[in-house]
Amino acid sequence: MEHNNSIKNINNIIDSLRLDCPNTDFTQTKSYAYIDFTTEDVSNIVTPYGPEYGGSNISDPPFTGTGFTGSENGTIVPEW
Repeated sequence: MEHNNSIKNINNIIDSLRLDCPNTDFTQTKSYAYIDFTTEDVSNIVTPYGPEYGGSNISDPPFTGTGFTGSENGTIVPEW
């Protein structure tokens, strides 16, 4: 997870991945875990781009349409 090395604690995770958005199922706790995996089947991985970037995805914030999360702390996290 080298692109997320700056994400170190629960508050940073919430800000980086925008888990603070309304209507989310996320509930803040004192602990967290993450799943790190690799795949060779990259043909099934789709980056969600909005119309401004050649895609067709439309969604409410924090969706940016750029292929990256709308982090509040400057952390750059790709959306897959």
